[in-house]
Amino acid sequence: MTVEMKKYKLGDLIDVSRGKSLAGEFYATSGNLVRLTMGNFDYINNCFKQNTSKDNLFFSGEVEEKFILNAGDIITPLTEQTPGLLGSTARIPESGKYIQSQDVALVRCKKDKLDDGFAYYLISSESVKKQLGAAAQQTKIRHTSPDKIKDCTVYIPEISIQRKIGNILSTLDKRIENLRAQNRVLEQTAKTIYDYTFLQCAGHQTTYNKTLNRNIPTNWEVCTIGNYIKENKGGDWGKENPEKNYNLQVSCIRGADIDKMTDLPMRYILAKNSSKLLQEFDLVVEISGGSPTQSTGRSRLMTKELLEMFDNKLICSNFCQAVTMKNPQYAYYISFMWKMFYDNGIFFNFEGKTSGIKNFQLDQFVDTMWFFPDLKTVEKFNAQVAPLIKKQLFNAKQIEALTTQRNTLLPLLMTGQITIK
Repeated sequence: MTVEMKKYKLGDLIDVSRGKSLAGEFYATSGNLVRLTMGNFDYINNCFKQNTSKDNLFFSGEVEEKFILNAGDIITPLTEQTPGLLGSTARIPESGKYIQSQDVALVRCKKDKLDDGFAYYLISSESVKKQLGAAAQQTKIRHTSPDKIKDCTVYIPEISIQRKIGNILSTLDKRIENLRAQNRVLEQTAKTIYDYTFLQCAGHQTTYNKTLNRNIPTNWEVCTIGNYIKENKGGDWGKENPEKNYNLQVSCIRGADIDKMTDLPMRYILAKNSSKLLQEFDLVVEISGGSPTQSTGRSRLMTKELLEMFDNKLICSNFCQAVTMKNPQYAYYISFMWKMFYDNGIFFNFEGKTSGIKNFQLDQFVDTMWFFPDLKTVEKFNAQVAPLIKKQLFNAKQIEALTTQRNTLLPLLMTGQITIK
């Protein structure tokens, strides 16, 4: 049995207001009030995110009280700086901190007609997004307006059903966000252990090393990074479908997949190229790609648990390479070291260009001198961080399952195709 749905214009159900125009002269790098931007919308996961792309997000000027938002307020963008952004929704996480700027719309529901929880998913539904996209002002960057949002046609059930639908979907989203928050803590904990153990050299007597221009423990080796690398394995893109000798089915890691490791494309490669298949403790490195603000060199360590998450064997694409260590005991140390260099922008110094595409000069980078700790210290580090990484992967698998469940339920619930008891 389907749910009875009634037709409305969004303007009959919500009030939509534009934010304040904020003068750039009052932008600041610190303060009490943060101006909202398009960078606060995680349009892929349809939720709020902290904007880390700019350092002048604070505002020191005068702001009317009505533009300072409260926890739980629903916002939606009026400017589409990234395709797919229009129609996204986010909830303000904290009262008295965020300023509604002019490119951000505040949505307030008419309580007798529309439930807040339901509205959050209604505005970001595929139907509303399509209408906003069709009506958007066609400039270099597309824009919408409060009136265009209110002009969208929607179909909704009666309010008691709305509340149940909102509760189901928000419960799933809260579980997903809790797991993401756990993973952020686990990642930071592992990084702190790395910094404390190797950068601060905790518990070791140190001496000054002229080559590195820093103090390191006397029994740690200073040599090229390549001295600890056994080989590089090139990538393979193969074929989309099996044909002739292209019959070895694999899942392929592209540069864009390194961080999330979901929805890997399935490909077929030559059986003779099975030597390129990824093994435990291989470090996958993005060789080509990046952007003006993002270097190449992103990496991901292949652990046993990660490899077991996939039905197929894994391989990296032609735009990546896999680095195999001489001693697998050093794999965690090298992977954290690699990420430290990436996060600090070091890899911008090892890039070349061919046909407009940036390429990571891996051979040059591994000639870099660095320090390598004694095996006893590395083994202690491994024992500390391996369980943290394993827990992150377990959480990631749950996030993927819950996200699939939510994405399957959402259109069925929002269109009344399934009944809520």
